[in-house]
Formats: sequence, structure tokens, C-alpha cells
Amino acid sequence: MSLVLSLMFIFCALRLRSRVIGLNCLIHSAPNITS
Repeated sequence: MSLVLSLMFIFCALRLRSRVIGLNCLIHSAPNITS
């Protein structure tokens, strides 16, 4: 897992106040982090 992807994942998690934005971000980030 690259540092950039880690930071993106954390940033997405912090945005879960807006569930739609947070979930979309996590869905798009997950494949990049796991591969």
C-alpha cells in the first residue's frame, strides 16, 4: 500500500460525515489499496 493511497483512505474516512461522499470515496479507493 502506497503512502498516497493510505492518506487518501484516511481522508475519505474523515469525510464520512457526508455518507454518500465517504462511501463513494471508499468504494473507489478499496480496489487500489487491495491490489
